[in-house]
Amino acid sequence: MRIGPHDIGAGAFLAPMAGITDPPFRMLCREMGASLTVTELISAHALVFLSSESHRRLKPTFVKTLALAKPFFGEHPFAVQLFGGEPSQMAEAAQYLESQGAEIIDLNFGCPARKVVKHGEGAGVALMLDPPRLTQIAETVVRAVNVPVTAKIRTGWSIDTRNASEIAKRLESVGISAICVHARTRDQIHSGPIDLETLAATCQAVRIPVIGNGGIKKP
Repeated sequence: MRIGPHDIGAGAFLAPMAGITDPPFRMLCREMGASLTVTELISAHALVFLSSESHRRLKPTFVKTLALAKPFFGEHPFAVQLFGGEPSQMAEAAQYLESQGAEIIDLNFGCPARKVVKHGEGAGVALMLDPPRLTQIAETVVRAVNVPVTAKIRTGWSIDTRNASEIAKRLESVGISAICVHARTRDQIHSGPIDLETLAATCQAVRIPVIGNGGIKKP
């Protein structure tokens, strides 16, 4: 598989997971054969706010946030995941991460956490309920950076609003380099059967690489 200029070797990708995929964990997974690892999701709002000169006095918080965007020694390509709901803010955060060494920017359109989706009006998978805004965010970030941009989505918000294929087409049209699909809806969170039918339809809808995610418990 190829993502922008990066040739990704054979083997499973490690999904970004909040509170889990820190540098030591990613390093262990690479040593065990993972072909690509991604950081925990990082708030674009927090990154832009804390990286400004006027707020760097908030050093403990700033250092903690930036620690999420640090690679382990030798991590290549280094992929960082961002979440947020404002196009300009996402673009600014992506530019900052690129300046800090990020080689792939991954956009989170799949997180189901309540504090992220905010009753369907926030970020993460909530953006799948608003395809035009999701598309605008992706396009703005792609135009703002020189590194490849990827995206993480789900099959949809609910079983009645599954729109992964539509979203994938939109993302491809604005320059997204690859898409990861957690083959569950937001309602399922992280449990229940995965939807291979929707995953297959999403793969067939686009020409860019599509990575399946969810329900993998053994090689």
